[in-house]
Amino acid sequence: MTSLAGCGVDLDDPITNATCGDDGQACCSGNSCFHGGVCGFDMVCRKPVNRPTNECRSADECPSNGVCGGTYDCLGNRACFLCESARVNAVVPFGGACMSSSDCLTNTCIQGRCTVPCRNGNDALCRSQSNSSQYEICATSSGVLETNTMAAPTTLSFCARRCADSVPCDRGFTCVPVDDGLRMRTYGICLRPRMQ
Repeated sequence: MTSLAGCGVDLDDPITNATCGDDGQACCSGNSCFHGGVCGFDMVCRKPVNRPTNECRSADECPSNGVCGGTYDCLGNRACFLCESARVNAVVPFGGACMSSSDCLTNTCIQGRCTVPCRNGNDALCRSQSNSSQYEICATSSGVLETNTMAAPTTLSFCARRCADSVPCDRGFTCVPVDDGLRMRTYGICLRPRMQ
């Protein structure tokens, strides 16, 4: 797989009227920060000092021959998405069950589901994907890398199927609550439970 350089979009564009989550501001609920920023141990958001040249937050930031995929270990201290070439052997469409990102036509597998990165709460982008449902939302989750649990939490946004008692998940998936501190909302999304 070839990495595509030069995404050409400012990954640090400021959020107007943000009271938390932007560079230099307090971390939002759930230790969340905008733009792939890291919530430091002092509970202040810091934008990444170094970014890979092909880092992206959604497909519209990649060249026309690329997709925004991942998740990757970016420079050893946070998770991110990268512009890359489509995977030629992938067969699973958006919303399908997956074991890894190499299974997905979207180049992204998050907790057992093929998905795409999104940004700034763009639910419309998620609902416009092939095979999507009217329940797709741009979910935001904050966590640490599995490979470096000492790293500060990083926030990533991706399309997920929203769920509740009246909107069940597909077989094999569970409705998991998410505290989206960036948009001050709480909701459930369908994820495949982790294997123990």
